Amino acid sequence: MVLLSNHGLIVSCDSAEQARQVVGAVIQLCRKHLPVLKPVCLPQRNQLSIASARIRNSLGVQGSLMGVKPISGNRIRTPDGLSPQREWFKGIITPEEMTYLAGGIVWIEQPESKVIQKAITRHQNKTGRTPMAFYVNQQGLVLAADKKHISLYQEVFLFYLQIRGWAMRMNGLKPLPAKYLTPEGMI
Repeated sequence: MVLLSNHGLIVSCDSAEQARQVVGAVIQLCRKHLPVLKPVCLPQRNQLSIASARIRNSLGVQGSLMGVKPISGNRIRTPDGLSPQREWFKGIITPEEMTYLAGGIVWIEQPESKVIQKAITRHQNKTGRTPMAFYVNQQGLVLAADKKHISLYQEVFLFYLQIRGWAMRMNGLKPLPAKYLTPEGMI
């Protein structure tokens, strides 16, 4: 078994069943030592649909293939039930964030059209990709992805928030160095 910092777990066994048991034991160990996740209470969650519409307009989402979906606070779970903060979204902590999650979640302090457009442009300049997820401060998570896979992305981004919450509660985030965030630096 190998645990790769900023990446994940690799298990090698004689059979699939043995590998499943080892992974299960690691999961139980983590559950024993990680804090229980609690739903986040977001005071402005009722305004999330307005923020979603502004994000949709800023991205220019049109047609039937793309969707913009708000995810309210009761679906977001963090250690201690604390609302995610700006610091949670600084840096890339796993290669998967660049590969599959378009560079992670974009923090939106104020859900105003100019602020949203500026955040999108900054993310595109930094990662070369259009963001798929936005965390609107005190309101919740908004996803922008193809409708066929949006439910899958929802689960991935909710889990992504949990991981960042645990990391912030333990020792803080350990972002990957910038040299690993280019196509040449990807493993």
